[in-house]
Amino acid sequence: MSVQLSKESDILNNEQYKENFRNISKLYITKKFNSAYELCEECEEKEDLEEIKRSVIPSDLLQIYLKIIEQIKPEINCWDILNKYYKDVSEIPSKILTSCALIEVKKQNLEISKKNLRKWIREMSKEEKEKLREKQQPNFRFYEMLIEIYVLHVLAPLEEYNSSIDFLEGEDYLTMDRKKLICDKVVKMETLKEQEKQKDKNAKTSSNKNLFSSINEISSSKTSVDDTLNDIKDNNKEIIKRTKSKQKKINNKHQNKYDIGNGVVDGSYESFWKILSRFLMDKAPFILVIILFIAIKKNPEIIRGTIFERILKKLHETIMIIININ
Repeated sequence: MSVQLSKESDILNNEQYKENFRNISKLYITKKFNSAYELCEECEEKEDLEEIKRSVIPSDLLQIYLKIIEQIKPEINCWDILNKYYKDVSEIPSKILTSCALIEVKKQNLEISKKNLRKWIREMSKEEKEKLREKQQPNFRFYEMLIEIYVLHVLAPLEEYNSSIDFLEGEDYLTMDRKKLICDKVVKMETLKEQEKQKDKNAKTSSNKNLFSSINEISSSKTSVDDTLNDIKDNNKEIIKRTKSKQKKINNKHQNKYDIGNGVVDGSYESFWKILSRFLMDKAPFILVIILFIAIKKNPEIIRGTIFERILKKLHETIMIIININ
């Protein structure tokens, strides 16, 4: 890795490279993609092919190269391009990986993107993990983007909703708030997908019923509507049930972080007295009634001549009237 970084540093300090990169950037910004692509190819041809193969080229140049290819040669798989320069997926910088993944998910190449992103996450280098633990930028920002692409644009479209939730639970670097935000989006996507399926199912059912005669159609229309409404209600109940279950799963994990003595992700603590005061506030009316009942039972004279005595007498008379009527 250090040798690769040294090579990249040497290229970045080369004046010819700087000039070429400026020209390529200008051509890309002005949407002269063909000219930009030709200049990229010239830069590559000037290098020794044996030396450049399976070696790292500057991230900025490779990133803009991928974006140019997306514009003029969308049939080319960007993962194949990266395979030219890196021996393994785990060697690809998160910045390049993010650009490549975004391009390929737009083309619905979800399975290969899933495979490569999962491999990168699992085989992340120790140096990268250390940067993520320390929230170093821009590494952490690109990592957050990668996780969102992996969960929301790969797993969710593949309808692997449970896998998405499980992955987020085991993820070590994102904050709990960020995890919950992504989880809520997954649940919403699943709900919308289920509603679309139910809508298509109802449309097919309605289309088949139109084949009956008009008399039968009129006589059975009310039943059909009722059945459809019942189906929708049942389906919505099931969706709500699953949604609450998944949200509870994440929320429970989040809540456990606030148990007494356990540190939260951001380092704060939930004190014992704060938890106790919240409990007492919630149960205050019930506790007050119990205290009054015990006090009156031990010392009945304390309510003698007060409004409480009149209320209790009135309540007793009312109960006796009800008993006599029955």
